[in-house]
Amino acid sequence: MEDIQKKDYRKVLTKIQIVLIIFGVGLFFWGKYSEDFNRQILGIVCLGINNLIYGIRNMNQRVLFFFFTIMLFTFMYSRPLISMLRGNIWWYFEPQSIDFSMNSLFLTTTFLFIGAVIAQHAFKREKQVVSSINNKNVVVLIVTLLLFIVSWMCSTLIDVEKLLFVRSHTYEDYYVSFTSKVPFFLKGFATLLPYSICFLLACKPRKKIAFPVLVLYVIGAIPTLLMGQRNGFVLRLLFALVYFIIRNGSDIRDKWLGKIEKSLIFIGTPFLLVLLGAYNYIRAGSNVESKGIISLIVDFFYKQGTQFDTLSSGYENLDNLPFLDSKFYTFGGFIDSFKHGFIAQKIFGAPGLGTGNNPVKGMLSNSYAHNLAYVYRRDAYLAGNGNGGSYLLDLNADFGYLGIVIFSFILGGLLIYLVKLFNSRGLIMSSFVLCCLLELFWTPRGGATQWLQFLIKPSFWAAVLAVVVGYLVLGRFGLFPKKWITYIESRELL
Repeated sequence: MEDIQKKDYRKVLTKIQIVLIIFGVGLFFWGKYSEDFNRQILGIVCLGINNLIYGIRNMNQRVLFFFFTIMLFTFMYSRPLISMLRGNIWWYFEPQSIDFSMNSLFLTTTFLFIGAVIAQHAFKREKQVVSSINNKNVVVLIVTLLLFIVSWMCSTLIDVEKLLFVRSHTYEDYYVSFTSKVPFFLKGFATLLPYSICFLLACKPRKKIAFPVLVLYVIGAIPTLLMGQRNGFVLRLLFALVYFIIRNGSDIRDKWLGKIEKSLIFIGTPFLLVLLGAYNYIRAGSNVESKGIISLIVDFFYKQGTQFDTLSSGYENLDNLPFLDSKFYTFGGFIDSFKHGFIAQKIFGAPGLGTGNNPVKGMLSNSYAHNLAYVYRRDAYLAGNGNGGSYLLDLNADFGYLGIVIFSFILGGLLIYLVKLFNSRGLIMSSFVLCCLLELFWTPRGGATQWLQFLIKPSFWAAVLAVVVGYLVLGRFGLFPKKWITYIESRELL
């Protein structure tokens, strides 16, 4: 009887998805024909809802696809949708710029879905696994745990220093004039934090180890949250949630998402949205007493949706960007590292891009976000503000609409494949997947390949080196206490 109900439930969801796809495509092209932007955004939102339903139907395997769609809703769909529901005009850029934004969102939403569906059928579901305990795994777990603890303390210390600076200055001053007084070697350890936790969690420890580690990781972002930066806190929280969902679908030893965890998510999500919505006013010193709960949540999404304006203004100002030489935005971070990084400066005498917002970075970098902000809001940019960017702007500047179609199709497939890769491969591939997740969900308002740039960061390779050296010292040379192995095996921590 229960199986029949599940089949009926799946059939209903499938029919709803079909209706949403037909309705979404029809509304979008009706809006194109009638030059009605409200119909177009409604059509795009219908396709986005279809993507969300597709993700929910198999959350353990499609969790990355689901949350990437959530980010698209938050950063791209929310402002025009809320403005439309309020009866306000939101197409205040040139018509061709709004057309570009509509076309780009329609294409990326559609081909993300197509790529995900094909990947889901191409990659068979992995069986739930039980990690085997051996001396190698135990040594790596201990080394990465020690590295995480040290780097977490150093990173938190520096973040507290930043908070104290902002409390005595302004938020904008931090981007322009902040200089840390923490010793250099502590700064170095602090940069290893995101990779140390990825290597640690890639060992696939039991929930009793992973939970406190992730709690510490999220708590470590509170100082930057208090100084006005919400992004780091939200991304860490999202990273922890995604990890729990992935392990819930692949680990038969622990119930990663039980009633307590689901209750916390159900209750905590609205509370967090209200807090983040109120934080807009608290940071600005405005009164929030008159704002209701629903109004704060709606206001949060409306303010986060400014990336739609960046998408439109970015297209509108494309010809005005500082093309002092050829730019390639899609791989901008990689190019800037080779053209303006430490080696290029020391060996070839190339100019560095400096730190923070500055004219050199605004003119010479291959970052659409910095180039656009320097042209579009120069004074505000130099004062520490910015517009952000988007993978859609990068791809359009380099390849046009075809680039958006191909990249979205590939990314949709990767959002499914990365989960399989994490579940079915060893430590190296699992570490790679988790490192990708550090900034993957930032892609709608970041660079197209920003989530892969950890591969060229010295801090990433320093973390790799630290783990290798630690493993050799403790494991290969017999300095690792055997009683630790016995303890971990007896407590079933791995």
